Amino acid sequence: MSCLRQHKRKKLTSFQVIILSFLGMILVGGLLLMLPFSSRERCVTSFSDSLFTAVSATCVTWLVVKDTATYWSLRAISHDLRTPLTSISGNASTLITGGSTLEESARQQIYADIYSESMWLIGMVENLLYATPHDEAIKPNI
Repeated sequence: MSCLRQHKRKKLTSFQVIILSFLGMILVGGLLLMLPFSSRERCVTSFSDSLFTAVSATCVTWLVVKDTATYWSLRAISHDLRTPLTSISGNASTLITGGSTLEESARQQIYADIYSESMWLIGMVENLLYATPHDEAIKPNI
């Protein structure tokens, strides 16, 4: 029994907790970025590219191996764009098919929801346009 008492559990210092948290976040981020659902082409990304990107994102160095905006985030952005569009189309459908039977307060709430979702969508598109490098802008062929 006395042998068991001698083995005390060491507590981590706050510095060790911070370092381990960063390492854990980098490792989990690197592993998630490797998975096919993370890339636009739905292919497995090499561990070194994924790990480098995770380190860069966690430590905010902005160094990248792959273009983050086009390689990884388009899938998430497409979901963020579809969500308000679905809400807007569903609310519009409700107004078209049975808007006259709704109470005025319910109709006003639907109008407010459509406006709110459309303003959020406009903000998202403006952010996307701001994040797109100007040299990649599409130029018309005249």
